[in-house]
Amino acid sequence: MLGFKEKKAMALVFIAISIILQFQINGCVGCLETERIGLLQLKSYLNSLIPSPHEGSVLETWSDDDPESHCCLWERVKCSDAIGGHVVDLSLNEVIPYDVLLGDATVSLNLSLLHSFPQLKTLDFSWNRFNHLFDPIHGYKSFQRLEKLRTLDFDGNNLNNGVLPFLSAAKSLRALNLLGNQLEGVFPPNELANMTELKLLYLGFNRFNSSFSVQGLINFKKLEVLDLRYNFITDIEAGAGDGENNKQI
Repeated sequence: MLGFKEKKAMALVFIAISIILQFQINGCVGCLETERIGLLQLKSYLNSLIPSPHEGSVLETWSDDDPESHCCLWERVKCSDAIGGHVVDLSLNEVIPYDVLLGDATVSLNLSLLHSFPQLKTLDFSWNRFNHLFDPIHGYKSFQRLEKLRTLDFDGNNLNNGVLPFLSAAKSLRALNLLGNQLEGVFPPNELANMTELKLLYLGFNRFNSSFSVQGLINFKKLEVLDLRYNFITDIEAGAGDGENNKQI
C-alpha cells in the first residue's frame, strides 16, 4: 500500500498534468492573442480622441512592450477565468479625461473595435462624452456581433437619438443605462421594441417629452425597472391588466 507521502506526491503530479493539459487546450495563458491585439487597437483609438497637447496616455497598463504580458491582468479588463480565456468585461468609464473634451467637438466611438471580443458580457463606457456611434463595416447591425453582451452602460455621455438604430440590434441586452444623455421625443422609441430581453432600462435625465401608456411597454415582458426621472413626460397612463408583470417606474 502507498504511504501518505507517496499519495501526496501522486496527487501533485496529477494536478501538474491537469494544469499542463488545460494550458494546451486553451492554447495560451492570458487572453487570446486576437483579443490582446484588439485591446491595443482600442487603446490606440481612444488615445487618438484626446487632442494635443494633452500629456499622458490612457490605459497605460495596456502595453505592447512585452508580447508575453498577461492582458487579463490589465486595468479595467476581466477575463472568463483565472488563467485567461476570453475578455468578458471592459470597464472603460471615465477613461477619457473630462477636461480635454470640453466644447462641441464630435467624439465618436467606433463600435467595430469591439468585435474582437465575441464573449463580451459587460461594457461600461459611462462618462466619456461620446456623442456619436459608428461602425464602418457593419453599420447599425454592429451590436449583433456581440451576442453575449448583457450589460451596456453609456451613462453620462452626450448621445442623441442617432444611437437608437444601433441599440435596436443589441437584442441580447438585459441591462441598458442611458442616463444623462440627449435623447428626446416620444417614449418609448420604436427602435427599442426589439430589446425584449431587457430587465433594467435607465433613461432618466434625458429629454423625452410626451405622455405614454404602460401598454406601450407590452414588448418588454421581462422589464423590472424603468427609470424616466427628470424627463418631460407629461402623463403616465396605466394600462389594462390584472397587475401581473408590473414595472417599477
